[in-house]
Formats: sequence, structure tokens, C-alpha cells
Amino acid sequence: MNNEKTPRKEIIKNIAIVFLAVLLVLTFFSNTIMNYSLPQVSAVYVTQGTISEQIRGSGTVTAAESYEVKFDQTREIKSVAVKTGQTVSAGDVLFELADEDSTELTDAQNTLDSLELEYKKAELTLASKSGYESDYLTISRAEDELAKLKAQLDAAEKGTDPLSIATADYKDAKALSEKLTREKEELNTALSSVDTDDMLDLTGDWYDRLRAAKDNVTAAEKKADKAKTDYDDLVKEIGDNTDYSESITSKQEEIETARNLLNEYYVSLYNLKPDEDSSSIKLQIDSQKVQINKLERELSNLMVKAASSTTSKTKLKNAETASKKAQDKLTDAKDNLSKVTREIKLEIKAELDSVTDKLNAANDKMAAAEDSKADAEAQGLLSAAQLTAKITEKEDEISKLRSDLEVKQSTANVDNETAKLDLEAKANEIEKQKDKVEKLKSNSYDAVVKAKMGGVVESVSVTSGSKVEAGTTAAVINVSDMGYVVEFSVKTDQAKKVKVGDKAEITSWYWGDNFSAELSEIRPDTANPQSQKILVFKVSGSDISTGQTITLSMGSKGQSYSAVVPNSAVREDSNGKFVLVMEAKSSPLGNRYKAVRYDVEVIVKDDNNTAVNGLDGSEFVITTSTKPISAGEQVRPAE
Repeated sequence: MNNEKTPRKEIIKNIAIVFLAVLLVLTFFSNTIMNYSLPQVSAVYVTQGTISEQIRGSGTVTAAESYEVKFDQTREIKSVAVKTGQTVSAGDVLFELADEDSTELTDAQNTLDSLELEYKKAELTLASKSGYESDYLTISRAEDELAKLKAQLDAAEKGTDPLSIATADYKDAKALSEKLTREKEELNTALSSVDTDDMLDLTGDWYDRLRAAKDNVTAAEKKADKAKTDYDDLVKEIGDNTDYSESITSKQEEIETARNLLNEYYVSLYNLKPDEDSSSIKLQIDSQKVQINKLERELSNLMVKAASSTTSKTKLKNAETASKKAQDKLTDAKDNLSKVTREIKLEIKAELDSVTDKLNAANDKMAAAEDSKADAEAQGLLSAAQLTAKITEKEDEISKLRSDLEVKQSTANVDNETAKLDLEAKANEIEKQKDKVEKLKSNSYDAVVKAKMGGVVESVSVTSGSKVEAGTTAAVINVSDMGYVVEFSVKTDQAKKVKVGDKAEITSWYWGDNFSAELSEIRPDTANPQSQKILVFKVSGSDISTGQTITLSMGSKGQSYSAVVPNSAVREDSNGKFVLVMEAKSSPLGNRYKAVRYDVEVIVKDDNNTAVNGLDGSEFVITTSTKPISAGEQVRPAE
């Protein structure tokens, strides 16, 4: 009977060993998973250090004075030649004005027309008194012809005559056609480039989207290949994945049958008569016991294999699932690539269609302008040079008519002298008004606005194509010769520690012995007037110029403290300021770390560090964490 019990004890022992091994493995992994779920923190030891109460800041050097650039006429801006921050010299072009009549020019021309009309009426009045009506009529007709010739010349110079308009339209349409042709070629090239690997002819959003889609496919392919390789490697590693449940049941049945047979042998031995030979039955009993022991060992081996097979099957199933998920993501990435490719092709084709329509319209306009140009040339329209010659000829004619009239009038009665004087005054007024009109005209075409003094452009308030009223400030220029200033923003409590007239030191780099900086103004920071102030410094030095960045400092150099921590380590709640200290506690599975609260008193701080009371200098204070933590919470150190 003892021999029968021994195999059972062995089986139970082996099963217990397997169970404990599996339990130990699961405990280890559960502990590892729990550790990785904890907040990860960074921590530093409390140190001794120096806290400085210096006020520091950086600013850009600007000029202390400036002037405004204004227009004396209502004009359209053709182009802006400068930008904010640009350095200009006296005489540099700031703005180019569009070729057009200003409101002031129109008003001046209307005044001139009124004066000339009054002059003609005065001439007619004088002629009616002296009998020179026909002479004045001839002069008036000649002046009308002269006015028409000048209007034609003005149109030719402005490009508003039919020939100039047709020529300009043809030139613009041709330029647009060439531009659209290039765009069409570029779009066709881009469309062809969509299906290439390098996509060199794709630009902007198209390239970025297609590149991202292709990169996603490449990344998904790598992940799918790795997951498949991991699965295949695991299959090779695990080997036989036979389900041992049926084998175990079968083996248990064999053992049960063998034991029943052994019992039968024992019964037969018991029933033997004293004179009968028992050696044969005893031999069968011993043989059956050996068989049962063998079967029980085989059962034990099967149960061990079954336990190992369960774990292996789980790993294999997980690897198979990961491989399938990776393959699904690869399929999704490829589908997305096809979708993005189709979308981009459709977008390029739509833009290509739009450019083609615009190109056809430009070609039609170019053909029409060419026809108009040919018609204008066929009509024999005068050129600007021809009109100028005719105007000179007509002016000479009018001058001779006036001279002849003056000769006739020289013999007139003294009664006409007053009218002549009045007429002369009107003529002088007309000449002055003509000068004014000509001056405004000269500023209406090919006109530019120049800088009157050198400096740096602080601001530009107009844009190309905008209409600007007379007297409007178009730009502000800082004058370099009037000194320099630097300004920066500080906290309000810092500003209370300084006053106007205080000196500052430069800390950015060496500026020479003659550099100086003096606080000249303290004003609210409009961006944050409640908590910030602007400090303005007058700066001087041989190497100073606008646009430079200078760092200045003011105040005491600092004091040493026994307990200094980073600013990020100091926390605050309704109970006051505190720090969280990471403390370690050993366990069978390694060290455990906990966040412990230490209340502190802030003595002083600067931009980076804080001096505190309440720490002895040995603490390991937490500065950052991957997620919010509280006192007493378990954490893990950053790796």
C-alpha cells in the first residue's frame, strides 16, 4: 500500500511546483505592469545656492525721435518700397504713386478753366467796346483747338487713347497667356508626378499630404512585417502546440484500468488455497505496479507539458492578434494612400481646368486687343510727338493773333485802359494757376515720395493699391541721429525697486568702455497693465545702432541660502506652500517610492530657483511629473 501512495504524492508535488512557478511568474509581471502605470517623476536634491534679486531684460535698440511721412494730395499707392525695420537714407524712395489725377489736381484744373472762361468773357467785353469782336472770336477758336490738341496729347501720354489702350491690353493679355501657359505645364507635370516615387514636381500641400500617406504605408508595412516575423519566430520557439487534455484523460483512464487489474490480482492472491502456488500471481502484481508507476510518471509529464502549452498558446494567440491588427492597419494605410492620390489628382485636374479656361480667355483677349490695335493704326491716330508739334504750332498762332490784337488796341481810346489792366491781371492769375496745375501734374505721373532724413522705418500704414487722403500719415521713421532707447517689460513688484535715473549694466556682450544705459521712463505695459511695467532706458555708445538686441541688468548681485530648489518644485494649495519629496521604501520585489508633503516658507526667488525654510538639505524634491500627483501617492523615478 505504501508503494501505491508514493506515486500519488509525487504527482501532487509536481503539480504544486508547476502551480507555484506559474504564480511567481504572474506575480512578477503584474508587479511590473503596476509600476509602469505609476506617474513618472523627475526629482533633484535640495542644494545650497545664491538667489539674485537683479532685474534683467532684453530689448531692441530704437531711435529716440521720429518723423511722419505724409502726402499733400489724395493719391493711390502704386508700390511700397520699404518695410518696418528697414534702414533708409535721406532721399531714398519710400513710396511710388500711381499715375492718376488727384482730387487737388482736378480742383486746380477746374479753377483754371473758370479763370480762362472769365478771361475770355473780359476779352469779349473789351472787344465789344473797341470793335475787335472778330479778333477775339478768332483767338477763342484757336484756343479751343489748342485745348483739344492738349487733351489728345494728355490721353496719349497717359495711355488712355485707343491705340495706347489696345497696345497695353495686348501686352497684358500676352503676359497673362504666357504665365497661364507655364502654370498649365507645371500642373500637367505635377499630375504626372503623383504616381512617381520621388514626387519631385509636387509642391506645397499636395506633396505634404501624399508624402505623409506614403510614409504611413511604409511605417505600417514595417510594423506588419515585424509582427509577422515575431509571430513566426514564436511559432518556431514554441514548436509543438498539441492540446494535452485528451491525452491526460486517456492516461488517467489507463491508470484507472491498471489499478483495477492490480486489485483483481490482489483478490486472486487472497482467494488462493494454502497449497496453491502464489508466485505467478505475485509476479503479475509486481509487474502491474511497475506499469502503474510508469503510467503515473507519463501523466505527470503530460500535465507539466499541458501547463507550459497553455502559456505558449496565450503568447502565440497574442502574437497572431498583433500580426492581424498590423496587417489591418497596413490595409487601411494603403486605402488611405489610394484615397489621397485620387483626391490630389482631382484637385490638380480641377485647377488645370480652371487654368485652361483662364488661358483660353486670355488668348481671346489678346486676339481682340491685336485687332483693336490694328484698327487704331489704320485710323491714322497722331502720336505724342506729332501732337506736341501741332500744339507748338497752334500756340505760336495764338501768340501772333494776340500780338496783332495788341497792336490794334494800342491806338484805342484811353477808356479801354482800365479793361486792359483788368484783363492783364486775369492773365497773370491764369499763369499762376497754370503753374500750379503743371506742378500737380508733374507730381501725378512717375511721382515718388522720398525720405527727408535718414533713420529706421518704425511703421508703414499704407499698402500697394490703397487710396490715401491728403494729410494721412503713411509711415513713421525713427531718426538715428537723435539718440537711442531700449525697453522691456518686467513685473510690477520688480518695477517698484527702481526709479528714473538709475543706471543699468549691459550683460549681453562687451560694448566698450563708453557704453551707458540710464532708466528714463516707467510706464504700464498695455499688454498686461495690471501686473507688468515697461522700463525705458536711454543708451549710448560708439557701437550702438538700431536693430541690435541688448540685455541689461539692475539691482543687487544676490545672497547665499542653505536650501534652494527649482521654482517648479514649489507648490501651493489652501494650506500654503509646500514641496513633494520622493521617499523610498524597500520590498521583496524592489524599492517602492512615495510622494511625501513638506510644508515650506518661501524666502526669496529669482527666475529659476527659490530659497525656502522647512528643508534640511537632504530631501529629494519632485520637480515634474507625467501626470498630476498628490501627497501619499506612489510614483516611479524617471529613467
